[in-house]
Amino acid sequence: MKYTSIISFILIACKISCFAQVSFEEKKKIAQSYGYTQDKEDNIEAIYMIHLLRQNPLLPESRDLKLKLFAWMQDTEDVVVYYDTPEAREIEISSFQYKKDLLQQYINGCSIYDLTHPDKIKDAQADVPTGMKFVCEAYEKIISTTNTPSHYYFEAQCEKYLGRRTAKGLAEANSKKNTEKK
Repeated sequence: MKYTSIISFILIACKISCFAQVSFEEKKKIAQSYGYTQDKEDNIEAIYMIHLLRQNPLLPESRDLKLKLFAWMQDTEDVVVYYDTPEAREIEISSFQYKKDLLQQYINGCSIYDLTHPDKIKDAQADVPTGMKFVCEAYEKIISTTNTPSHYYFEAQCEKYLGRRTAKGLAEANSKKNTEKK
């Protein structure tokens, strides 16, 4: 048992040190891949953290990244995320097990949009499609890598924002149809 704990600790420490070892130039390239063209270091760091969470929404060190992103959002004037949109409310009231992770993805997507479209920062609806695209991508990754069943609301959002349903959602829907036919 202690051996497993030590190995887990070492793996987490390696992941955190790898996070710290990425050069600023590499982070800047990632920020540019999202369409960010400015040189504000704190925004580039935030985009890099958002990128890590987008790649793996259930990243073991996600709590630390989320806290850093929250602190950044409190300090920056370059991002305004409106939490009172119907989409954000639906995520919050859903019964999905990982809804907090999806809400974080919504915030992250909206933040990316605001950083890459500074002229629309005050528009409460402009960043919603990007936020929901991040949600849908994270939802797909979460249900494909966990034992979590699909969720009707997020399946509908995947269809709306990504143009497709998830493989798991389609399989569960087909299974249900086949059961109803019998």
